[in-house]
Amino acid sequence: MGECIVYRGIDNVKILTTLRIFSYKAHVYAGLAILNPYARQQVRQYAVSESELFKLMIQEDEVAFRERLYRARDFVFHESRKPIMLNDKVMKEFRLSQNHDLQKPNSHLSILSMVDAWYHLGVNPYDNLICQTPPFRLRLGIAEYLFKDEELLEESIQAALYDKTIRGDDLEFHSAVREWSSIIGYGDMEGYKKHFTDVQAFLKTACRKATSKAPN
Repeated sequence: MGECIVYRGIDNVKILTTLRIFSYKAHVYAGLAILNPYARQQVRQYAVSESELFKLMIQEDEVAFRERLYRARDFVFHESRKPIMLNDKVMKEFRLSQNHDLQKPNSHLSILSMVDAWYHLGVNPYDNLICQTPPFRLRLGIAEYLFKDEELLEESIQAALYDKTIRGDDLEFHSAVREWSSIIGYGDMEGYKKHFTDVQAFLKTACRKATSKAPN
């Protein structure tokens, strides 16, 4: 039998957040993304940040990659910021297993890009907690957890640059970011809704298959 991959708490938070978002109606997030000019600006920067980080990854330019992430970390997560409190004790609750030997490193490109985008926009998410929603707090929380854990951040950097076993997944993510950002950039409301419902259908099928394979 093949080896079972055990995902970390941070990976499971990302999965749960995705499932929560796609449990809503398509028009809710279509309106938030397309009708809000600030959101479109942030999506555009996110796509730029992700693309530039991905280029550094495939070039294995560790010096530039590391320096860029550290600048973003120091801007967003300096010590005067009050933590979100997603500490080790809380994150352990999101683990599906305690077998650390089977945990697979992850580049966490989605989180690295998010923090890099905040830095380049000059936006600090801690200043916007008054308008927080549960998905926003979780996103900030897992970003904070990653960037303030030296060991986990280093593992993420090494995986992003040198782990070829996950490069295909990072490429798929890169392509998806380009696709979503183009739809939002063009203000294509119907295209957004169609893309959103396609992902919903995919997730429903994937969850159904996973449930059917789960042990009783």
